[in-house]
Amino acid sequence: MSKKEEEREEEEVGSIVEETLDELIPGFGKMVKKLKAHSPELQEKIKETDKEIAERLEKGYSSKPKITTSFKVRSLTPREKTVKRKPEKPKIAEPVVDIFEEESTIRIIAEFPGIDEKNITVTKNENRLILEAHEGVNRYRKEIELPCPAEESDRQYHNGILEIILNKHAA
Repeated sequence: MSKKEEEREEEEVGSIVEETLDELIPGFGKMVKKLKAHSPELQEKIKETDKEIAERLEKGYSSKPKITTSFKVRSLTPREKTVKRKPEKPKIAEPVVDIFEEESTIRIIAEFPGIDEKNITVTKNENRLILEAHEGVNRYRKEIELPCPAEESDRQYHNGILEIILNKHAA
């Protein structure tokens, strides 16, 4: 048989693509046949697709993909080495402090949450007042620059609030 005879026979029988399309959407196979007659590129693409389909049918093609998996488990740190962490130094926080300068006094109110009164120290150094407190991991420290020379006259502590009253020196 010559090539032309083979092509005519294929046209009469129809391609797998055309038959499948005609089964899915009636009349669509005929439309593809007409388009194929006017487009050599489409005709070539259909021939390639027909060959691929025929090969897959012959080999027993499975639509299910073959999946191979593997995994590897490793630790982030080698087993020989153990990471030793140094104990963290407690961080020293500044307490919330309000300073009120009145006519003859200076009133200082400081918050020390979670601290007992016995763990609070107040030190006066010239025009500087140093508040320090520690209990467990809670540590506080605050240096306050006084606006003028003053001496402590009263101190009260209740529910984590320290109130210090300083009398101003006459200038």
